Amino acid sequence: MSEKKSFIAAKSIIKTTGNWMLWYISILVFIQIIFGIILVAFGYDKNGMPFLDGETSWTIIHTVSNSANIYFLVTGILSLGTLLKYYISNGVTRRDFFRATIISMFTLTIGLTLIVSVLYGIETIIYSMNGWIRDVSVNFMYFVKMAVELSIYFLIGMFISAGFNRLGVILGVGICFLSVPIIIIYSVVWGELVDLPLLGVLQFGGIHFAFALLGSLAILVILCYFIRSLTKNIPVKA
Repeated sequence: MSEKKSFIAAKSIIKTTGNWMLWYISILVFIQIIFGIILVAFGYDKNGMPFLDGETSWTIIHTVSNSANIYFLVTGILSLGTLLKYYISNGVTRRDFFRATIISMFTLTIGLTLIVSVLYGIETIIYSMNGWIRDVSVNFMYFVKMAVELSIYFLIGMFISAGFNRLGVILGVGICFLSVPIIIIYSVVWGELVDLPLLGVLQFGGIHFAFALLGSLAILVILCYFIRSLTKNIPVKA
């Protein structure tokens, strides 16, 4: 019965946050089209890089890469803000709401990743038809990493929101600061350069994809554990 409630709540959350995501991706596509027109018409992309001889560094991947992380961070924060209050007041238990939110998170991250991969494919066809060249190329592993990364940012948003709601403002700010090293550890796991003192010894150049994926999944599990611990008795104001 509890699992049924979780799935019912998840469908409702997916519908709500899915609408947000459709607005988000629509705006990104609009921006991409506008910059594409500017790039072709004037010969420069948004970074001032010339579109010479049909070659550019500007793709849909650049449009999504940073903004999607922020979007999922904010969505995670809102999920334990306004959405939590609404569902608890309508008889959904905290445990069922947590399960529903995790289900919706994976649905949204996979959904956005698939949408971006399709848009990237369409972009590739358009470039190929016009004989244009991109100096950026991604493979299947990039999209797997993207889905995992979006999930982590979503959970960090939930973690921050749970900290403020359960522990108060002062400790909530502490949770915000604690989130920074989590992101740094995630970056290190994937072999990304972190330009901070004392972290040079932790750089794993050429790290194996499977190891990075397992490390990321471990971070996801740890975040879920702490979020669930914080939300077990989280107060909800009427």
